[in-house]
Amino acid sequence: MLTRYLYIISLCVAMVASFTIAQAQSTALTPAEGATHTYRWGDLVPGDNYEFYLTADASGSTVLDDSAVAEFDFVGSPTGNVGQDATVFLSINWNTGAAANIYYLWFKVTSVQNGCSNRRYVRITPQSNSFDVLAENIPVDVTESCPNIASSNGFNPVAGQEDTGTTLLRFKVRRVNGTDNPLTAEVGDTYNWSFTASLTSVPDWANNLAIVSVEGSGNAISFTDNGNGSYAVSNVAGSIDEVIVTVKIDNLEGGSQVVSMLLNNMIEDTTNLNDSDSNNDRVDHTIKVLPEIGTMNGV
Repeated sequence: MLTRYLYIISLCVAMVASFTIAQAQSTALTPAEGATHTYRWGDLVPGDNYEFYLTADASGSTVLDDSAVAEFDFVGSPTGNVGQDATVFLSINWNTGAAANIYYLWFKVTSVQNGCSNRRYVRITPQSNSFDVLAENIPVDVTESCPNIASSNGFNPVAGQEDTGTTLLRFKVRRVNGTDNPLTAEVGDTYNWSFTASLTSVPDWANNLAIVSVEGSGNAISFTDNGNGSYAVSNVAGSIDEVIVTVKIDNLEGGSQVVSMLLNNMIEDTTNLNDSDSNNDRVDHTIKVLPEIGTMNGV
């Protein structure tokens, strides 16, 4: 009976909804290239032998060799004995090139009591990866601004005690096409995501360039200073599509500065999806020239 061999794919308690949610990017039956998904079968008989295998056709006649086909990799052994929890699973890495084909994942179980076998399959249609994490100015089309000369940022206009102060820049890091998390009932709740932001400036001088805060949905998000201008932002909640990164840099009198933030190591938790578009990983912002004021001489 089908109910006896109920399949629970990637714990998809809301699989049908996952196809209709706009953010749903990679599912067990439509995995993105680069994603890892887990396939579980339950309500089995403890002690029975089982086997997972992939074929190129629904008839099951063309079995694909995991070691010979580069488009997928089994994580762990696809064969074994059913444990006392009556559930077995296999994780599959869907690699580059998988989207060019359709696969049929078979599950076969053999009774240790009488040697008889039964089997089921699901059709899997991989797709190209569109998970993307990108960097933007705020607003996106504002790529330059004047230095901040507010006293709250350390600017001091008193002659003889002058201090050019600090400018704060705000960049947006945005995640698109996250994978819907089937373990939660909330629509649009996707898996957590992470990235690393690297800061540089031109000219490169002792300007105290640094990230001072990361915020998402009005809440502070922790980050780690890796040194050399690199900062790791980990485990951004899946319900948060974008975070605001605030960067500080000392003002430079008499010259402009270009501050750049480059994203790397972007990854989605659970599926292990990587960033799909490297063309939008960098954002630049020009701080225009702070007019130079020389020494005042009395008359």
